Amino acid sequence: MSLLNLYSKNKTPFYWMILYFLLALYAFITRIWVAEDAYISFRYILSMTAGHGLVFNQGERVEGFTHPYWLFLVSCLHFIGIHFHKGSILLGFFFTLSGYMLLFYDKIKKGNTIYLLPALLVCHEGFRDFSTSGLEFSFTFFLLSLLLTRTYGKDLDSPFLIGTLSSILYHTRPEMGLLLPFYFLWRIYEKRELDWKWIFQFSTAVFLFAGIYHIFRFIYFGDIFPNTFYAKSGGKSRYYDGLKYLYHFIFYSKFVLVSTIVVFILVVKDIYFNKNNQTLKIDKSNSVKHLLPLRELLLTIFIAHYIIRVGGDFMGFRLLLPYFVIFLFCLDSFFNEYYKLYFSTKHIYLINIVLLLFSIGLILEKSNYPLVDKTGIVNERKAYTKGYYNNLSELFNGIQYDWYYRGIEFKNLQECLGASEFIITNSITEANCNEIGFGLGYFAVGAGANVSLIDELGLTDRDVAKSGKKSSHERVGHERSISLEQVIEKKAIFCSMEDIRYDSIMKTKYGVLLRIDKDFLSTFSKEDYKPKVSALKKLKAELLSSNNESDKKLLARLKRLEIVFKQEIDLIPDENSIEGNTKQACWKE
Repeated sequence: MSLLNLYSKNKTPFYWMILYFLLALYAFITRIWVAEDAYISFRYILSMTAGHGLVFNQGERVEGFTHPYWLFLVSCLHFIGIHFHKGSILLGFFFTLSGYMLLFYDKIKKGNTIYLLPALLVCHEGFRDFSTSGLEFSFTFFLLSLLLTRTYGKDLDSPFLIGTLSSILYHTRPEMGLLLPFYFLWRIYEKRELDWKWIFQFSTAVFLFAGIYHIFRFIYFGDIFPNTFYAKSGGKSRYYDGLKYLYHFIFYSKFVLVSTIVVFILVVKDIYFNKNNQTLKIDKSNSVKHLLPLRELLLTIFIAHYIIRVGGDFMGFRLLLPYFVIFLFCLDSFFNEYYKLYFSTKHIYLINIVLLLFSIGLILEKSNYPLVDKTGIVNERKAYTKGYYNNLSELFNGIQYDWYYRGIEFKNLQECLGASEFIITNSITEANCNEIGFGLGYFAVGAGANVSLIDELGLTDRDVAKSGKKSSHERVGHERSISLEQVIEKKAIFCSMEDIRYDSIMKTKYGVLLRIDKDFLSTFSKEDYKPKVSALKKLKAELLSSNNESDKKLLARLKRLEIVFKQEIDLIPDENSIEGNTKQACWKE
């Protein structure tokens, strides 16, 4: 049925569709932002633009993103002149609205005229926040909309389509890879036999849209899974944290919870109180057992269980949103099919009016969703936008966040010094390399492609990710940390040596200097160079004659610096002999 035929045959649902489209447009526009995590992926685009390849740090092939298809789409817009910040927002609008309208159109085509799904989606905090967040949810939602509208209530008779959509979903949200074995096994259960033609078509799609990228990943990055898999729990069960994450999702989805309870009560009421009512208009074939979408509900439970098992995330809503969409699709379809002959036209109209008014009210209300709730889960949008932007135009045009500007400071320092090897770390937990700390994404893009960044959580660092070293903060999804020894080995330029004597000598406006080779030190002015070198030599001499344990520890670290930077402290010239030093201004306040 074409949209034109739909309009000519039944104008009323079409008008509702337009109304909800406008409401959705307003709901999404008023919540635009770009998440800090999205900028981790954008760093890869920045590196490609700079000619370094698909890398986070120049010369290091580590896959620090989990959504290659989404990254590809944003990259395409960036390379034709639409900056990745704006491009990700525009793609978010396009895919979210397209998926939203596709679900609405599917409802009308099936004659489902109670608009529960559109109402619950459009006013949901998490759905609105992540629709234009620069992250992959909008694309995931669109793909799920395609998959649900073409498989719900039907046999799995489109193997290539199902394999294609499931594979793309897998490389957009990694846990969606569970769709592949689920659909394969369900087909066997459905037919009670091996359908080799179906298996061949399904497998071909999986190879083309999932397998080929896996081959590329292994050849290019040298790993089977994304680096983030190793940086996180690596498969350890964290059910307690996962159940807290689920609780958070449900608690801040009150309209959804109330609607689900109402649907449940209505069905129970019908089964137990109206079963002998002869005036009941429901066809007996429309039984709960007949209409219950077992396949989709099992699919939701199957994959959502994985999210709960690994502990969810510290970022509110994000990881459970796709399964929320599947659940709502099932709830809406079941409610409409069960009661399509029960309610009169007048009743349906009133229900839709109530749903619409509730949706508008929730969209217009000032959200009470806190920055950090009692479970420790964070409202990311509020964290990164509150107090930083004055209007929607500023949100659309670029990042205005402290971490981004801090990155620009380091970019300017690197360019001013002309340093080809410029390595820093964002560590503030085990190794105290920055007084206030900074995130990975905003900072990395601000710092530019020529500044290498060691991530203390290992999201973009293979050594840290696979070290198995647990972080003391125990934040779900960010469970690694980096030691001072690792920071030194990786040739980071700045970090505290955890000793006030060294830190006071080598302190700069950018941090405590670790890089002690004479060529780098010579970038300081003579006034700064001489006292630093003199005090450093004196400190080493004192440590050599001491038997104190803390002195031995600091001495061992100084010797490690000497080995890493190939510079003995005793052999650093006492005077900065470089004439006409033009780089000393780089260090000035």
